[in-house]
Amino acid sequence: MKKNKGLIIVLVISIAAIVLLEYYKPQKNNWTQTFSSNDKNPFGSYVVYDLIQDLFPSQSFTTSRQTIYENQKNYPETASFNYLFINHEFAPSTYDVESLLRLVNQGATCFIAAYTFSGKFADTLHLETYVHHDFNIDTITRYHYLKFSSSPSTYYRSRIGYQKSYFTSFDSTRTTVLGSDSLNYTNFIAMNYGKGKFYIHTMPIVFTNYNILYENQGYISKVLSWLPIQSTQWDEYYKLGRSGPRTPLRFILSNESLRWSYYTLLILIFIFIIFHGKRRQRVIPVVKPLENTTLEFTETVGRLYFQHGNHHDLAEKKIAYFLDYIRIHLFLSTAVIDHEFYERLARKSGYAAKDIEMLFQYIESCLKNKHLSDEGLRILHEKIELFYKKTRR
Repeated sequence: MKKNKGLIIVLVISIAAIVLLEYYKPQKNNWTQTFSSNDKNPFGSYVVYDLIQDLFPSQSFTTSRQTIYENQKNYPETASFNYLFINHEFAPSTYDVESLLRLVNQGATCFIAAYTFSGKFADTLHLETYVHHDFNIDTITRYHYLKFSSSPSTYYRSRIGYQKSYFTSFDSTRTTVLGSDSLNYTNFIAMNYGKGKFYIHTMPIVFTNYNILYENQGYISKVLSWLPIQSTQWDEYYKLGRSGPRTPLRFILSNESLRWSYYTLLILIFIFIIFHGKRRQRVIPVVKPLENTTLEFTETVGRLYFQHGNHHDLAEKKIAYFLDYIRIHLFLSTAVIDHEFYERLARKSGYAAKDIEMLFQYIESCLKNKHLSDEGLRILHEKIELFYKKTRR
């Protein structure tokens, strides 16, 4: 037991050391484009989220973790507010698109930054984009130049990755081009819709922590300055899903180091259960079962009868056991033994009726003979055993 305690202590200390080392080791940058206001990684939007709040002073600024359909219930029909979406792609469900169009038609202003647009939203506004990938350019040192339509001669520098997107089609009858890149591809438009307006940008990566730290603050400020100064809502649902409690396990699994430490712990526990979870005790001695002495007892009784020479008494007991066998196993009454009884017994047992009649005639002769010989007892035994052999199944 003491040996097991020592092993468990060593195991716990080892696991704790692994967890601490993994937790405090230098963290690698996560280059995933999350666009989330909670993420401080290069392509999160933590810094932009704070910047936007400064652009709308004295106005309420909230974060939504609900669908557009659910969120519309929080605003009356005449409500005017800014609704911001920054995502890798924008493809809400049909119900969400209908709700968004209803909100904008009633006076809301919607800003959307995404590489691609699909579903009913793209079909309604006739939007098509082209996404260009250039894998030969370093994703960190590449420069992309953006210009603002109100100041054609002014360019804003932005470090972006190997991916860029621009519009290839939109409804020009109600659309104003507000910005393009250095190759004159349109990437920022304004579109009237009812009492409200859509501002749509095809380069969401511009609105990330990495780009705002490299001379891109002015561009973001000018893009967002098109939005009216009113209450603003930042969407997180289409990035992170519905809000909910962040349990310790969820936090552990969201961190790569903690996640692998947790998996290591589970593996070590599993190994411990396999190799040390066996039942440990002294060897249980084998106890031999009690022997069945019925046969020996029967042989002893038989020898006693045979030694005393009382063959008639032994024959009576054997005949009584035979009749009892017929009553129990063949379900026939032996109170009256006649020709009809022979026929019924033959049908039940499959033994020939003639042989049955001869057997019972010999039994009757043995019962009448008070001085039954050894040979007579032997013949009786053989005839009854033959009956058992042919009728037992």
